[in-house]
Amino acid sequence: LRLLLRLLLRLLLRLCLLSRIMASFAEVKTLVNQFEATIQSGDCNAAKTQLVQLKLALIPFHFLSPSSLEGPDRAQHFHAARTVLELAALLSLKMEDVDSFNRHVAQVKTYYFSESKFKDAPPSPRKYLILGLNLLRLLAHQQFSEFHTELQLISIENLDKPEILHSLKLERSMVEGNYIQVFNAQHQVPEPSFTYFMNILMDTTRNEIASCLEVAYKTLALSAAQQMLSIESTDEFSAFVSSRAHWKVCGDHIEFVPKVVKSAAVVPSMLTITQNLHYAKELERIV
Repeated sequence: LRLLLRLLLRLLLRLCLLSRIMASFAEVKTLVNQFEATIQSGDCNAAKTQLVQLKLALIPFHFLSPSSLEGPDRAQHFHAARTVLELAALLSLKMEDVDSFNRHVAQVKTYYFSESKFKDAPPSPRKYLILGLNLLRLLAHQQFSEFHTELQLISIENLDKPEILHSLKLERSMVEGNYIQVFNAQHQVPEPSFTYFMNILMDTTRNEIASCLEVAYKTLALSAAQQMLSIESTDEFSAFVSSRAHWKVCGDHIEFVPKVVKSAAVVPSMLTITQNLHYAKELERIV
C-alpha cells in the first residue's frame, strides 16, 4: 500500500510539473510573437529587453543545446528556440552589434545542423537569410578562408538561393578584381538587412583600391580617383581623401607621398656560410 501511494504521489508530481511546463511554453510562444512584432516596429531597446526575458523563459527547455530537447513537444521547443535565435541575430544587425550577431549565428547554426533529428518541426523561413548575412559579413571583413569553410556547409542544391548567390557573386567579382560589379551589387541586395554589411564591404573595397593607387601612380587626377573609387558625393570623396595619410591634394590632382620603408637588416651571408661549413666538418669528425 505504501509503495502504491509513493508511485501515485510521483505520478501526480510529474503531472503537475508537465502542466507547468506546458503553461510556461504557451507563455514563451506569446513572448516570441511579441518579440518579433517589436523588432518589426523598430524599437530595438524594447526588443533587447524582451530577448533577455525570452532566454530566461527558455532555460527550462534546454534551448542552448538542441540534442538536450526531450518530450513529446520537443519539435515545438526546437522551433521556438531556433526562431528566437534567428530574430536575435537580426536584432543585433539592426543595432549594428557585430559581436552579438556572431554569437547568435553560432548558436542558431547548431539548430540548422540538427534539423534532420527534428523532422516534425517546420522548416525555417529565415535560414538562408541568416547564412547569407554571415557569408557577407566574412567577405566584408576579408575573411576569405572562413567564407569558403562556411560555404562548404551549405548543400549544393541550396547555393542558388538568392541570399547565398549574392555573396557568391560578390566573392567571385572580388577575386577577379571586378570592383565595378562589387559597387553595383550595393543596389541589388536580396534583403534590406544586407545593407549594413554591404556598407562595410564598400569601405573595405575602396581602401583596397586606394592602396593599389598609391603603388601604381605617383600622381592622379581627382576626377579619375573619384571615378575609380566609385564615390558620387564630392563631400564624401573629400572626406575619403583626407583620411588617407599618404595622399596630398595639389590643385586638380593627387600626389601620393611615398611611404618610408625601413631598410632591411643586412644578413652576413659569407659569415653564415663559413660557420655552417665549420659545423658540417665538426659533425663529420664526430661521426
